[in-house]
Amino acid sequence: MADPTKPDWVKKYSLREIETLRDFNKHHVIDQVLQDHIKDLKHLYITPGTPSFFKYKLKNPFVSRTVFTVNISDPDKVYLGETTEFKLVNNRNFEWEFWNEKRECEAPYSWDMVNKSNEIMLEPGEECELLFKYITFREFDPLKQSSEHYIKERAVLLTFEYSSHKEGKGQVFNTRVVVTPKKPPIDFTITFDEPPSSHASLTIPASFYADPYQAYCSDTSIVC
Repeated sequence: MADPTKPDWVKKYSLREIETLRDFNKHHVIDQVLQDHIKDLKHLYITPGTPSFFKYKLKNPFVSRTVFTVNISDPDKVYLGETTEFKLVNNRNFEWEFWNEKRECEAPYSWDMVNKSNEIMLEPGEECELLFKYITFREFDPLKQSSEHYIKERAVLLTFEYSSHKEGKGQVFNTRVVVTPKKPPIDFTITFDEPPSSHASLTIPASFYADPYQAYCSDTSIVC
């Protein structure tokens, strides 16, 4: 409250100073809330050929409608080319609904809350449980280095950016997901007694989550 005994110009200066500090502190507090909210280190233990998940509840702490963008920085991208092992699930091809039916996640307020560009629009105070999926078809060998065919433990960086007309733009870089692979169990063994260079037929059911692969063979010399 302004002091009535002070001149008007001092009162106005004090009010401007208070407004400036309040605006600065508001953004500082919001940034701190965001950093505290998503700075935890996540661990994901994966098996090649099997999808693994983790969930993250994103909440809009602002007083206006805000668009959040999730960027995924994978150090193994150099080996993967156009293939994506780590992704934020959206409802393209009804995938989000599929995993909800499998009880891997909560149902969102709307299935189109996450678009194919990893953008999420949230109203003030609104929250959405995001589902991240990881699947790889590379092999795990503790004696091999990361490459196009082999996977090693690594940390994937998630960047949450926000943008709104009222709050402006900002980003938080504090969420890392440590991906730790382990050898897959042997489901079954197929033994062929045919001589080399013979042809064999193996029918595999269509796999919903194996995009872009329907079948994969670790031996690149075999036509699959």
